[in-house]
Order: sequence, then structure tokens, then C-alpha cells
Amino acid sequence: MVARGEEAEKLGVPFLGEVPLDMEIRKTSDDGRPIVAVEPESVQARLYISIARQVWSALLSGQAGKPAPRIVIE
Repeated sequence: MVARGEEAEKLGVPFLGEVPLDMEIRKTSDDGRPIVAVEPESVQARLYISIARQVWSALLSGQAGKPAPRIVIE
């Protein structure tokens, strides 16, 4: 098992958080209804929202980490 943030550290990217496996997320996702839309005040939704805010903040500040890899198709 990988420790919290260990993989992010190895990749040189910020650790944004974790969302535990949850049956409600699976059910609502399978139905095409994201948990943040169906139960926006739930613990699970708040975790996703927190991660999204961190990503948005990093993008706005220009501190999003490594640049995306260049993809070349020949």
C-alpha cells in the first residue's frame, strides 16, 4: 500500500487529497449523476470539491506543477 502523498511526491506533483472508495459514489456515477450534484453537502462531495479548488487555484497561480508532456504522433 502506498502512503498518503507518496506517489505524488515520487512524481513531483502536489498531493491534492484522497477520496475513499464508497458505494454511493459508485452508484451515482454509474447512473450518470455525480455525487457533487446529487449530494453536494456530503463528505464525499466535499472531498471532490476541495481537490477541484486546489487544482483551480494552482492553475490560476501558474503553479500547476510540471508542464504536460509533449505528445508526438508520427
